[in-house]
Amino acid sequence: MKKPLNSQRKSPKQERSKAIVEAILEATVRILPKIGSQNITTKRIAEFAGVSIGSLYQYFPNKESLLAGIMDLVAKSKTAEVQKKIEEIDGKSLEEATSVMVDLALEIFLREKENVSEIFRLAPELGRLPALLKLRNSVVERLAVEMHKHHPGLADAEYLRVSFVAVNSLMGVVHTMLYDEQQSHSIEDLSTELKTMLQAYFVKRTGKIETS
Repeated sequence: MKKPLNSQRKSPKQERSKAIVEAILEATVRILPKIGSQNITTKRIAEFAGVSIGSLYQYFPNKESLLAGIMDLVAKSKTAEVQKKIEEIDGKSLEEATSVMVDLALEIFLREKENVSEIFRLAPELGRLPALLKLRNSVVERLAVEMHKHHPGLADAEYLRVSFVAVNSLMGVVHTMLYDEQQSHSIEDLSTELKTMLQAYFVKRTGKIETS
């Protein structure tokens, strides 16, 4: 996997510097979905942000470091959302935990598809894939814990394997929707289908799912 790029040349210390960096990042987020990473340039970003190209280069030495900064911001935000939801599934039935997992994935990646698809498309190129996979694995591990809690009797490796297949099956659908422009299924319909599929899988592998 590609080594992660440094997202900034230096960190802003003063309020004015922070405002400049925020303006640059906000401008990038706004125009990136419209023109794509191949067409975006530091000059266009600086113009859109209302800052000089020199000011931009004080903090971001090139386009790639700026895009890496955007990726880091998005990943940090999404990680916080996922961690919060993971804590909320404690004590819930496996059926409820599955529902939370499906709805969270669809909400994070597809509700704002036009804004995030180009950003997540850049993850491998910017060396951010390991961080995203680490986040996904944290969901796998927590779901395995919930399965063990509600349906004891399997080996630890089995719980992890079942959870791995479930989470990555879900993310396969999400990624197809994220990048395939021809797919037009609604989030609501996908939610129904994914919950039906995963709950049937859990019943087959662990026994009857109890409801609370």
